[in-house]
Amino acid sequence: MRTSCIPTNTTTNFCKCGCGTPIPPGNTWVRGHHRRGVKHTKEAREKISKTLKGNTPWNKGIPRTEEERQAISRGISEEERKRRSERTKKGWEEGKYDFMYGETNPACRPEVREKIGNAWCGRSHTEETKEKIRKARLGKPGRPFPENLKKLFSKRMKEDNPMYRKEVLEKHPVLNHGPKFISEGEDKVAKILQDMKISYERQKPLKKAVRGYYMLDFFLPEYNVIIEFDGHHSHVENPERDKERDEYILKTYGYPTLRIKSLELNNRNRPDLIEKIRRFLNGGKTGENKVN
Repeated sequence: MRTSCIPTNTTTNFCKCGCGTPIPPGNTWVRGHHRRGVKHTKEAREKISKTLKGNTPWNKGIPRTEEERQAISRGISEEERKRRSERTKKGWEEGKYDFMYGETNPACRPEVREKIGNAWCGRSHTEETKEKIRKARLGKPGRPFPENLKKLFSKRMKEDNPMYRKEVLEKHPVLNHGPKFISEGEDKVAKILQDMKISYERQKPLKKAVRGYYMLDFFLPEYNVIIEFDGHHSHVENPERDKERDEYILKTYGYPTLRIKSLELNNRNRPDLIEKIRRFLNGGKTGENKVN
């Protein structure tokens, strides 16, 4: 009886890194896998850095072959692309990348920021590179943002948006409508109020319910009312927006708003405007608060 020469008790060995790749008998790892999951110590990294510093890379000055260029251009397979995408999405959902935001992000450390800034100082992409980046990004959606970070950032921006803090608004000329943004019409309204001996606060920020501030042209604290000058074309084009704002402020703070148009500031209309302001301020008021 003939016996088979094929061994019946064979054992398949796999790479010890855990990747599941079969390896030939006598081997322990797939080539290059022996350091998987193992991180160098800080001392080891510094030693490697000092050893390599000043050395010329082996491939410096060697142009890529046409085959290499085509392989890079083709990129990874669609199957591998999907696998990596799913892995990355799962990582975001599990919070593995949360360290990339806020103070835990290494790039936020002052020394790292300075190093990055110095590395890119004076450098910029060529027009050809910019065009390649534009075409590569055209029509592609951005990276999906994890829900937990969406909620975290949304809460922060609603409750304490740094851009809408009072001290920032007071310093920022665009948000605060600083002196150079105040129109001539507003100056005329201010002069009328001064002549009527009415005290006011100019460009006063009034906090919105969700986020941000309304900038009030004139707030009259003695009467708790607002006067707005509608001289800009945006007021003509967006009357509904102004109406919505006035109703919101009245409902939320109880401050009624009087709006003054450009034509009302003409010299011939000045008496009528003064009377209009007087009636607005005297609405239901008597005694010392009444405007004469």
